[in-house]
Amino acid sequence: GWDAGLLAESRASVITAAPTVIVERAGGKAAAGLRLTAILRHNAALELPAFHAHWREHHGDLYRSVPALNEPVFHYDQNHGIDLPGAEFDGVTEQWFESLAAWIDSICVPEQSGLIDPDVAYFLEPASISYLLSGQPTVLVA
Repeated sequence: GWDAGLLAESRASVITAAPTVIVERAGGKAAAGLRLTAILRHNAALELPAFHAHWREHHGDLYRSVPALNEPVFHYDQNHGIDLPGAEFDGVTEQWFESLAAWIDSICVPEQSGLIDPDVAYFLEPASISYLLSGQPTVLVA
């Protein structure tokens, strides 16, 4: 059975609402070979509603509108955290790429350092971001 402690609100680092799809290419996640998951904390200088609006609209629009940013991405979701007292993080993002090499190439484009990095410094606490790189999941039960 489930450990009741795992279900306690005090154990949750972040609980998110349904994802907001930012980029979705044909084939999406199924065609990708690498998933980048990042757990995010907002910049304390921003109120949570302003953080969520900026992340969804401004940051998301950079990926929607700048080809060098969206072309390598097979699928990009933003999972905005709900207002949970004591939550350690404020959201989770998933970005899917063809491969590790494709992801590395994507973060080496000038638009990454010119647009994304300054934006991340504005609305997130960059040092607090936790990253996980993984491949396609192994399906145990279909």
